[in-house]
Amino acid sequence: MSAAGEAFLNKIGPAIHPENTGIRFPKRHSQLSWERIISEIGAGWFMDGFLYLFGAKVSIFNSILKQWEFLIGSEVNRSVIGKNAYGALLVIEGPDEKGVVARVGLLDPLAIKYWTDDNLLLMNLIGNWLPQEKLPNFLSNSIFEEWRSVHDQVLELDEILAIKTPLSLGGKMELSNFQVENIFDYYATTAPIYEKALNKK
Repeated sequence: MSAAGEAFLNKIGPAIHPENTGIRFPKRHSQLSWERIISEIGAGWFMDGFLYLFGAKVSIFNSILKQWEFLIGSEVNRSVIGKNAYGALLVIEGPDEKGVVARVGLLDPLAIKYWTDDNLLLMNLIGNWLPQEKLPNFLSNSIFEEWRSVHDQVLELDEILAIKTPLSLGGKMELSNFQVENIFDYYATTAPIYEKALNKK
């Protein structure tokens, strides 16, 4: 077990019903490195369904990135590698060129922000940034746990607890400010609204 794999499992725990990874790299050494870490930590659902990371179906969320180019830009090739129950997306930048040392970004609908850091790379996402909870709001599962305590159901892959009024527009992290929505519908309907709001600022 690598140090990165151990740190990830100590914080996040093992995958629930592990899947094959949906992330592929054209360069052989990157793919082998990726397969080694995935063999340790798994892929699919984690944290009682709060996270979906690195799983076989993760690429279905890539279409969302096009709709939110007003926030993240279009100058870099990006792919989604995971999401949380609030619809925040982990995004890898330039995966074909950089492989496992590609930079990672976070598209956060709670704050209407795309957040990244030059030191946030795919492999240290697993061994450092996730275990140390360095990604803003990404592992904050209190609202999800509260929702689960009063609803005898789980979220489907295309469902999220969508925030009604984002934190950056005065909303609060309260269950009453969240509702179950289809993630694709949520991003499609909010994109023009938030683009207009950001332009006004």
